[in-house]
Amino acid sequence: MLGANQTMAANLQAELALNPNPALTLELVQLNNTIAQLQHDLAEDIPYKLYEEEKVEHDSKVKSHIKLMENIKDHRGKVFMLIMGQCTQRLQDKLKQDISWPLVDATPKDPIELLNLIERVVLKQSETDQYPWATIREADMAVKNLRQGNMTDSQWVEKMRTRHEIAKSVGVERFCTVWVDYCAQAKYSKVYDTLSLPEQKDIRDEAEERYIAYLMSSTPVLSMRTYATHWQKTLRRR
Repeated sequence: MLGANQTMAANLQAELALNPNPALTLELVQLNNTIAQLQHDLAEDIPYKLYEEEKVEHDSKVKSHIKLMENIKDHRGKVFMLIMGQCTQRLQDKLKQDISWPLVDATPKDPIELLNLIERVVLKQSETDQYPWATIREADMAVKNLRQGNMTDSQWVEKMRTRHEIAKSVGVERFCTVWVDYCAQAKYSKVYDTLSLPEQKDIRDEAEERYIAYLMSSTPVLSMRTYATHWQKTLRRR
């Protein structure tokens, strides 16, 4: 129907161009209004009417889902507070001094994120008293030697992310001129040294993530696609 009206409007427009006529002009205006209304109606969502039984079932499922999510939030909050209650005051102070604490302490609270933060803080603190070169080597090897074992893909990526962040926090840097030049050419079509400082940081981060991705994907249990999916999920939670 819309197409037919548009064809009629086009024909009227052509006819008016050759022979102006007030009656035809009014008809064209009315036709254009009809076309606009049809286009508006097509853009609207088609209402879906539920039968009474379907409506009752749908409302019941929605209420059950909302209640389930509220219970999950409530239980997570209780577990979060239980874990915090088991920490010493010194450890709590250390946790709150960490740069990621505002996100960890945000509502809704996630006890898994709290446990990851505790692991990073405790390991970092225990390594500060070691010989610096030994600390760097141990943190670096903890990343390189990590194996999936019986962990699920998501658990393994989460574990790798935690160890990777621990290594960075104690000073481990993974920089290679070959890596950054490759990434700079691929992303900016430039040599790394010619990039701006923000661009160089972006390239360093990308090169380091590619390296970690290679470490994980070199183990046949986890595919590169699966790694990328889980790694992006962990980044969005940070």
